[in-house]
Amino acid sequence: DGSSRGYHHTEMVGNVYMLRESLALLSEKGLENSWRDHKECAELLYEGLEKLGLQLLVKDKNIRNPCVTPIKVPDGINRKAVSEYIMKHYSVDIPGGLEDMSDVVWRIGIMGYNSKPDNIALVLKAFGEALDYVRNKYGA
Repeated sequence: DGSSRGYHHTEMVGNVYMLRESLALLSEKGLENSWRDHKECAELLYEGLEKLGLQLLVKDKNIRNPCVTPIKVPDGINRKAVSEYIMKHYSVDIPGGLEDMSDVVWRIGIMGYNSKPDNIALVLKAFGEALDYVRNKYGA
């Protein structure tokens, strides 16, 4: 008959409410303030990771993405053991990289709620503790 078929799926209402609330929070805070806060939290994360002796995958500070930070897994460190320790003891997910990078880097996302100094401090504490544990257990 030539008529096009309409979209027959219903959007998840929860996603619409989450989007609305996120936009309301962003509107209250202001876009520039949000960008500034994310950048400051990213700097806290970078400094803390470097104090732990970890290397960031992206060396040039000018091209780093403040929302996702890939960290090189040091030689002799079991990436999964560190991630599992952090999940078990802190309920924080620190995944590996994607595809070929899965055991080469960890990825830390600090978007939205996670982009708060207290959350950055928690992640850094968890990382330090997990690295010590894995080094002691596996002799790295």
